[in-house]
Amino acid sequence: MKISILLFSVLTFLSFRLCGQTRTIVGRVYTEDLETLPGVWIQISDTLRIGETDIEGRFKIKISHDIDKLIFRAVGMEATTLQIDNSCDTIEVLMMYHGTYDFISPKKIDRLRLRRFKKLPKLHLQLYQKGDFSTKTTCYSQIFESFKAYFDKIKKDKKNRHSN
Repeated sequence: MKISILLFSVLTFLSFRLCGQTRTIVGRVYTEDLETLPGVWIQISDTLRIGETDIEGRFKIKISHDIDKLIFRAVGMEATTLQIDNSCDTIEVLMMYHGTYDFISPKKIDRLRLRRFKKLPKLHLQLYQKGDFSTKTTCYSQIFESFKAYFDKIKKDKKNRHSN
């Protein structure tokens, strides 16, 4: 009887330890003009905020090992979605300004945004060389989210609502 209670206690303790593993991620957030960005919300979904950057754009968050996607949001900036590696413990992010595009097709908007998006790795290297970033390359992939796909989805949803 004592052995079974002991075995049950050990297995229960080990299962709690395995489920509770977290990792700490630190980093900084900058704009594409190479300025620090305070007040950026860090989220793991559209509704769950897990952290925020300080006045110098720094942050420190604890997340579960199974989380592989982070979303960074700030006023006046485009939402930035990152696909992170399991070995990632330092994340240094460059965020693009949210622009206003009048009288331009969604396809052209994406071309203009993509041109800015492709400059981000070069800017990351500049910040590393200046000493502001501690890593030369990123341990994540930044996801480009197309406006055209967003507009097409809205059109499709609107068409489906009117057909019903």
